[in-house]
Amino acid sequence: MVQYTPTMTDPNITEIPDDLEYEEQVTPPWQKTVRLHKNVGGVGFSASITEGTPGASYTISILDKDANILKTTNFIVNTSGDAVALLNYYRD
Repeated sequence: MVQYTPTMTDPNITEIPDDLEYEEQVTPPWQKTVRLHKNVGGVGFSASITEGTPGASYTISILDKDANILKTTNFIVNTSGDAVALLNYYRD
C-alpha cells in the first residue's frame, strides 16, 4: 500500500488540510510524480507490505525534478510477510 496527499499538487488550494490522505494499492515497481504546492515545506511517503516474501528488500526514495535522490530508505519484509517504511523530506 502506498499513501500520499493528492492536494499538495493543486496550485489553487490555499490551505492544506491536515487530515487528507489517499491510499492506493500498487504492485512494485511503482512511481508517482507530484509537484509540491508553494505552501508545502515537506513531503512524506509511506509504504507497507502484507503477505510479502520474507527477506525481500525494498527501497523507497524521494527525488527532485532532475531525478536526484533527496531522501531514501531500505526496508526488509519480516518472517510474517509484513513490512512498513516511512520517509519524510523537508525543504531547507
